[in-house]
Amino acid sequence: MSHVVVGHVVNTYVTVSETFIPDAIAAVDAHGTESWVICGRSENEDRFPLPPPERRIVAPVPSTARRIVDRLRGADPRRRFAGSVLADARTAGPDLLHAHFGWSALYAAPLAQLMDIPLVTTFHGSDVTVLPLQPEHRGVYTGLFGTMTAAIVVSRYVQGALEDLGWAGPTHIVPAGVDVRRFTFREPPAACDAPRVAFVGRLVERKGADVLLRAAAGLRADGTPVEVHLVGDGPERSALEALAREHRLEEIRFHGALGPDGVRDVLRGAHLMVMPSRALPSGSGEGSPVVLKEALATGVPVIATDTGGTREVMPPEYRDELVAGDDVAGLAHQMRAVLHDPASWARRAHVGRAWVEQEFDWGVLGARTVELYATLAGDAERR
Repeated sequence: MSHVVVGHVVNTYVTVSETFIPDAIAAVDAHGTESWVICGRSENEDRFPLPPPERRIVAPVPSTARRIVDRLRGADPRRRFAGSVLADARTAGPDLLHAHFGWSALYAAPLAQLMDIPLVTTFHGSDVTVLPLQPEHRGVYTGLFGTMTAAIVVSRYVQGALEDLGWAGPTHIVPAGVDVRRFTFREPPAACDAPRVAFVGRLVERKGADVLLRAAAGLRADGTPVEVHLVGDGPERSALEALAREHRLEEIRFHGALGPDGVRDVLRGAHLMVMPSRALPSGSGEGSPVVLKEALATGVPVIATDTGGTREVMPPEYRDELVAGDDVAGLAHQMRAVLHDPASWARRAHVGRAWVEQEFDWGVLGARTVELYATLAGDAERR
């Protein structure tokens, strides 16, 4: 099958923390796929113009009265979603549906059944390590697994978690990638008295920005001041600002949430990128962190904690440098070691770029995904 039409199902298209979804769609369309988005809500259209509006199917929002009636009748909102988009989806004529995140697949499954087409789901991390382990959601994927044709996972770590839930069907590892044309390589900046350290992520407990600030305070105390640039927003921001004041960290910059170009610009100016994520008791951990790949692609030396699928993203020769989560002293030690060795920065930069081009280039990953689409759609045609 030379031309595959794909319906990408996602709850909200697109949030600024999930830019890897439009990147994935652009990557497969670059290889000849015709992508449609089927979603419950569309936002940030000006920042993420692809696919164009005419190829976005947005479920109508039910009235308050309709929601009350549905609740009283015990109606399934997933089937209501499928019914509300079915006519437009049939007009689009997808050969298969691709759900992004397990929770989106719960809404895609009834639609795939109504249209009698394959369903493939990409699982990213918390959709298998957190949601299905919560008491109120145990067994949430039992019915879904019987509907799915194949699964895509972003790392071996996520694959293991998915199989622990009972999935035994075909699984393909396709990590979230990087647009290496957008995140171009630059040589490391010159050493200076206060090197710039970048953090990119939501300001939530799991991302561990507090660990970075405490490590920065320790570095300053022993004569290694750093200028920390925090990119992201979230419920922990006020607590982090208070922590910075408590430690009198005047060299902290809170940039708020930035789009891809803003993230790229901060990374290009950084001497070091730190990802201090922690694993939470809930099971939440990194699936396949995109920002780590973006930093490596740019040529920024990286330091990270050993959580979830992070080890799979790090270049093999630097995996022994991964730090345990919540280890402030260990993180400060590793930051100090890299910052005090500027002669190593160029080698680290080139190793990181080569690793991303080999493993995480969207151009390569897009082609791999399209091959999977063609196989699934072809198998469905032959049924």
